[in-house]
Amino acid sequence: MSDLLGRKGIIKVSLELIKQNPEGIIEVFKDILVTDVKFEYPGILHYKGLSKHFDFIQKGEQPPFYDVKITNIDGIINKIEFERLKE
Repeated sequence: MSDLLGRKGIIKVSLELIKQNPEGIIEVFKDILVTDVKFEYPGILHYKGLSKHFDFIQKGEQPPFYDVKITNIDGIINKIEFERLKE
């Protein structure tokens, strides 16, 4: 059985980034099963989801936030990295 259900995390995305780089956002979310979306403050969305890129957390633990780093070469996305933020 997969441990995906225990690999929870949250990513913040600005509406401005969605407008500027929708293709990049699609690439980031292709490996994330979004389970909840909240407007936290003007222009920022918090996406909660499950992903193989997130650390496994224990039941009852709060999902951590992740920073997403996108590497482009000549405008083409060639690498996406997820880094768990310190609490």
